[in-house]
Amino acid sequence: MNRKHGKLILLLLITAAIFILTGCGGNLDTKLTVNDDLSGERRMTFTLDKSDAQNSIKGKSDEIKKDLANTLPDALTMEDRSAGGNIEIVFTLKFSDMDDYNRKVRDLFHAGGGFAPDDPVTWYKPDTVFAKGVEFEEHFNSKDLMVWFQNYLISKGYVTEKDRIHIFETTSCTYDVCGEKGTASPVVVDSLKYAPFESINIYTDFNGPYDIDRKIEVILPQSSMDFNGEEIKAFLDDKVADGFEGEWNDISGNAVFTISGNGLDADEINDMMNGFCGIEDPDMFYISKEATLKYGGENVTAGPDGFVNIANVFGESSGVAENLDLSDFVYDRSKKINLNYYVDDGEDYNGAVKLPDRTEVAVKNDGPAGEDGYQLFFNTDQSSLLIEYAYTYKYHADEMDIELTPKRKGDVSRKVTVHFTNRIEKDQLSSMQKEVEDCFKAVNERFGAEEDMITLKSIKSDDNGFNVVITTNVKADAGIRESDLWNVAFDADNHLSFTEDTKALFPLFATMHVEDEFDTGIFSGSDIDTFTYTLKGIGKPIFDEEMANIAEKTGLEKTFGGNDNKVILTDVDPERAVVISITGKRLSIVAAIIWGIAAICLIAGVISIFVFIKNRKEDINRPLPTVSKDDDNGAVGNPTSDNKNNPGSAPQPENKQAPGSGPKSDTRDDVKPDNKPVANAPKPVRETPDGKVICPGCGKILAKGTLFCGMCGYRL
Repeated sequence: MNRKHGKLILLLLITAAIFILTGCGGNLDTKLTVNDDLSGERRMTFTLDKSDAQNSIKGKSDEIKKDLANTLPDALTMEDRSAGGNIEIVFTLKFSDMDDYNRKVRDLFHAGGGFAPDDPVTWYKPDTVFAKGVEFEEHFNSKDLMVWFQNYLISKGYVTEKDRIHIFETTSCTYDVCGEKGTASPVVVDSLKYAPFESINIYTDFNGPYDIDRKIEVILPQSSMDFNGEEIKAFLDDKVADGFEGEWNDISGNAVFTISGNGLDADEINDMMNGFCGIEDPDMFYISKEATLKYGGENVTAGPDGFVNIANVFGESSGVAENLDLSDFVYDRSKKINLNYYVDDGEDYNGAVKLPDRTEVAVKNDGPAGEDGYQLFFNTDQSSLLIEYAYTYKYHADEMDIELTPKRKGDVSRKVTVHFTNRIEKDQLSSMQKEVEDCFKAVNERFGAEEDMITLKSIKSDDNGFNVVITTNVKADAGIRESDLWNVAFDADNHLSFTEDTKALFPLFATMHVEDEFDTGIFSGSDIDTFTYTLKGIGKPIFDEEMANIAEKTGLEKTFGGNDNKVILTDVDPERAVVISITGKRLSIVAAIIWGIAAICLIAGVISIFVFIKNRKEDINRPLPTVSKDDDNGAVGNPTSDNKNNPGSAPQPENKQAPGSGPKSDTRDDVKPDNKPVANAPKPVRETPDGKVICPGCGKILAKGTLFCGMCGYRL
């Protein structure tokens, strides 16, 4: 540009003073262009025709040019298009995005000495298939951005303050915002149309630490599919990671897109979620060992009273963290997504949500279909939402046997045998054994037992998992309840009571009632396939009506053998304690022996009395022997004896009696005064050389002075 032409431009720039004085003003025309990527430019053109520029100006053109160049804000560039005496100066503001645009607009406000709005430009242009169009609004006009130019003219004396309003006599603005065209000042554009979805549902079901079921649902109303169904389907189909499949279904009038996988580990879920969110994050979903209190291992926690228990020893504790980035699914200006995040709590799940700063999240506990979990509203002001919770997994017990033996006077013993289907490493089994043994040692010491009351008998692996045997043995005089051992060790809620009928002194049949409430959740986190409960030594069961009804409804199997009772249950829920209530009636061995001895003694006494009475009667009714006196030596002889039978004896004279003189002998019981032989007289008692006597009836040698023979009952 030659010197003459440059001088003309500068002169024209200051003719604002002249057109104000003559009542004519300049024009400020604006053209705004915003591209789809939100870059663009704002062109503000100042024009003044030749006739209005004829008046004289004050000041040298070189000085004016220098001052204008020094005053031009950094946010603007200037281009001279003046020709033929007409003035046309173009001021251009270029921006790379909306943040850059807002920053430069604020700079122009500040250059004019004013205060800029916090957000001079507000906009929303979702880059998603769920919304089409743009929301755009400017909270200013071009005159607000050219205050600095007015100040320049006034400060140099080319225009007075009272004529400020005439510098830009007329203004106009045309725009092209993301294809939406029009004329307005300030610029306001709203062309948004939505295809919203009702919710995104994420379900997580932990079967084990590395055995996880995950399902993602996107639920869309039919109106959204009518609006942009083809693009939505293509968009969601592209969200399926390699190795997974997506499925479309029509449920209750809604289009439901589902991605699911079963038996996944953490890495597989991470791949699944990376594909769904459209990013590459190696730690989007991960599981780590949860930090817990140490008491011989990792699976122990402190109870309410501070005692460290092993409630989770038959399982594993893990920390789960998931970073979700759902910005691809934003569809309205609020930038909120209805996200329902559910975690199955069938395995003793406990958790909490940790949220990043400024994230707006609403949490509720109740999920659909009886599930418990979190329902979150995701706010994309944050790049991701961090969800953290602790997950405690318990192993699966397929068989569990309990043998309970209540004893007289309150003693009780129990044997619990549990088989787990989980296969664990040898070092893990050793660690588990040490944890249990250390805890039981502490429990026994806590109760001050002289002998161990709760003991780990064995823990060993087999081809199908591993087996655990635990026993308890509690004496009544210890003043300790057997159930307390389990409650302290495993943070359980067991209850055991048994009573025995002792009204009689020595009852032949003992009646005992046992009620045992045992928390099977100590061992298993899922249904126990077979549960066998044996109650030993209480006798034949007496089932009341309630127990009979329960047996009928549940398919309860009862067997009875000897004095033992057995109850077999299937598919036992570990979240509900098993309650066994049985009354038994059994024969008391001690009482039976006592009563047996008493009966034998009674029978022996009765027999002795009967024999005594019988022998007494025989003694009274026995005939007396015939007694004769020898004339020579007075020996007593048998009247029936014959000398023929005694060859060594002297011949005896025959006792003859004249006919008619009377009977031969007298057989009456009384003794005749003439000392003739008397019938039934007592037999003579002979003595032995040592002074003992010989029983005449049976020949038994008896002590001297004995009145009756104990062998034959003969009265001496």
